Amino acid sequence: MLQKTFPAMGTVHTITLYGENRTALAERMKNEVLNMDRAWSVFREDSMLSKLNRSAGIAPVPVDGDTFTLLKACVTLCEQTGGAFDVASGALSALWRAAAKQGRMPETAALQTARARTDARSIVLNETDRTAYLPKAGQAVDFGGVAKGFASDRLKEMLLAEGVSDALLNLGGTVTAIGQPVLVGIRNPFAPQEAPIGTLTVCDRSVVTSVPMSTFTRSAAGGITTSSIRAPDILRKADSFR
Repeated sequence: MLQKTFPAMGTVHTITLYGENRTALAERMKNEVLNMDRAWSVFREDSMLSKLNRSAGIAPVPVDGDTFTLLKACVTLCEQTGGAFDVASGALSALWRAAAKQGRMPETAALQTARARTDARSIVLNETDRTAYLPKAGQAVDFGGVAKGFASDRLKEMLLAEGVSDALLNLGGTVTAIGQPVLVGIRNPFAPQEAPIGTLTVCDRSVVTSVPMSTFTRSAAGGITTSSIRAPDILRKADSFR
């Protein structure tokens, strides 16, 4: 068995390959994820996504093949879900991150301003020039809801192309079992040291979870814990009360 663990996309990834030694393959897989992270991180000024966001309302930006493919798929998902899934909610994401640091809920007016900039269906994609354009000033794309899933699919393709039929991928909670059944535990986010609150047996499938991340003080009587799942139509995150 070979196991490679590394940080990327704001979390920790672990690639586990069973059978013969595949050190070189595991390293290529790691680099594939790191390349995606460099291109899509909204925390890197030099990332492709940051350049796209800075050019919102100004001009189209050339993007690489993976970024164009993912943007196109995300626009389709936004259309299919009526806006429930929206990668152009980067302004909302940034607002919630800032509020979390301050330990308070975002102001309603600020949420409404960010919401007005949120709509992946407005993204202009030019296949001939392979460019993307965000037409609204202040609009921003955040791949946080899809990057790990896209990366997991790519790594699975790499494994199958190399004839690997037994592996386990854990990309920060996006777990993909390949080749043999694997028991996946769902951790209690409020008591991570306790036994899992549930388990799933998966084979050639993926399991994805989202946990509460930020706690805000609502009043002296109590607080509210929010998840990483945003609901653009109601201007806030999905609530999880403890």
